[in-house]
Amino acid sequence: MPNDNLIPPPNADASADDAYLSQLGYRPELRRVLGLFSSFAVQFSLIAVTGSIFLLYGYGLSTGGPAFIWPFIVGGVFQVIVGLSMAELVSAFPLAGGSYQIARRLGRPALGWQMGWWLVIAHLAAMAANAVALAPYFASAMGISHISTAQTLLFSAGLIGFVTILNVVGVKLSAFANNIGVICELVGISSVVIILLVKGVIRPASFLTSSGGITAHGASYFVPFLFVLLMPAFIISSFDSTGNMAEEVKDAARKAPRGVVTANVSALVYATVAMIILTLSIQSLSGVTSSSIPLMAVLHQRLGHLYPQIFEVIAITSLIVTTQILQLTAARILWSQARERQLPASRWFHRLSPKGKVPVNATLVTAVIAFLLTLWSPFLTALAALTAIGWAAVYGLTVAAGIVAKRRRQLPEHPWKYGRLGQVLDVVSVAWSVILVGVLAYQSPRQAGLGFLIVVVVGVLIYYFVLPRRARAREEAPLAVPDAMAAGGRPPWTARS
Repeated sequence: MPNDNLIPPPNADASADDAYLSQLGYRPELRRVLGLFSSFAVQFSLIAVTGSIFLLYGYGLSTGGPAFIWPFIVGGVFQVIVGLSMAELVSAFPLAGGSYQIARRLGRPALGWQMGWWLVIAHLAAMAANAVALAPYFASAMGISHISTAQTLLFSAGLIGFVTILNVVGVKLSAFANNIGVICELVGISSVVIILLVKGVIRPASFLTSSGGITAHGASYFVPFLFVLLMPAFIISSFDSTGNMAEEVKDAARKAPRGVVTANVSALVYATVAMIILTLSIQSLSGVTSSSIPLMAVLHQRLGHLYPQIFEVIAITSLIVTTQILQLTAARILWSQARERQLPASRWFHRLSPKGKVPVNATLVTAVIAFLLTLWSPFLTALAALTAIGWAAVYGLTVAAGIVAKRRRQLPEHPWKYGRLGQVLDVVSVAWSVILVGVLAYQSPRQAGLGFLIVVVVGVLIYYFVLPRRARAREEAPLAVPDAMAAGGRPPWTARS
């Protein structure tokens, strides 16, 4: 809980991280054991480059033809810009809860609570979508060729249960499994590119300017371009994941934002290079676009049968690890809200395991919610769009709050910053987030758009009719920024400079 005495005693014997945490009003409770690579890996795993390309390459090719790579790059750059803006705010407030904590500390407490709620649902909707999407592959591995709805739910529950065990045992095990997954993913992507380059691409570079016949008789490429712009929103996302883990990261004010930026930039580069090489390796465009998994069709055409199977295993592993990180992040948001007594049964949600210092109860609740969301599996595409809308709305609002705080000089001094360039990045981030929400809602108004509206309404009802009035009053009370952290001051971590 925040306290009135935000400045620690002068002789406080604490690490710089924990001293800064104390200035923000908290005592250290989570175990701070993660380094830079683990911080990077949390964000990179949630992006799931290999798994995302595996699932979405066909969408880009069928929507925009081989030229889809250009709107993908444009959209990817905008997504990275949002990540840059969020990284600066994570550096200022390296707290579990991510955007929830950032928004409430920048003077938008009630909105911050809503954003925390939206993020929880967005992460768990993505978790459910992954579980449902992977169910047919698990079934196929067990010799089941036509999976029923009941079997889909069973396999989905199995995956949710598996990642829940990983996340409950302890953060070190979660980080270890995540790091192994990231290494496998990086090897998988790199090997695809290298092998295809060794084999030699068979298409000229001009092939990347072809619409592949999706537009005819002078029809405009604008609508396909607009829809492919959305692809990066499903790949490069959840920009405060390392922020949500910040209370478990060493030197968090520097390493958490660095993890965000490094993961986002490397994901865009890896995805762009991989998809360019894949597209230039297509032998039969019609054969690829007619396939149920176009990426696998490209690999089969060029590499035979063995390597595509290996790549499929890597992609599935990538998505499993992503599912784990989605749950881990959602649980930290719930735990952070419970720490402020901003949930029903807050004391129960706030409870940590004695040894691992893991929010077990919050993690178990996320598993239940994610499984309930798998019942929405007939609308899998809408579930993914709902996730993207939730993320875009939250990060756009968070950066907007950051813009106001910077103008009023209310943002704490922080080591990760861009100077005047940051103002431009922030405006672009907010504008791009507004465009994303609008296009995603337009593309799926009855399912994703209405679904997000339902999430907003439920959040408002919970906040005003379920939370006790005393809890709301505590949340809406202004949170002071300590003088030692004010712009131009010297927070504890500046000793490392």
